[in-house]
Amino acid sequence: MPYIGEASTLQNTVDVNICGYFFMSVEAGKLMRENGGGSIINVASINGVSPGIFQGIYSVTKAAVINLIKVFAKECAQFGIRCNALLPGLTDTKFASAW
Repeated sequence: MPYIGEASTLQNTVDVNICGYFFMSVEAGKLMRENGGGSIINVASINGVSPGIFQGIYSVTKAAVINLIKVFAKECAQFGIRCNALLPGLTDTKFASAW
């Protein structure tokens, strides 16, 4: 059975990694549309393509970010707004040091 973690951790990760990206991208897109274009760049993760062990919900939310930006790219192109996602791998940070 996959590791899921606590319900509060699940909700917090979804709120930050999906809802946060969605609402910020919507608001940025509105401003860019009013101003003739721009670029939305969201940071996903390689885990969105190749899930990490014991990183299930994180990997799922980063996959959602990748698909979110694909949808935004299709819907915003007509307004001169480019949309891309960065997919970095493991980065040497305090948080990642546990891995």
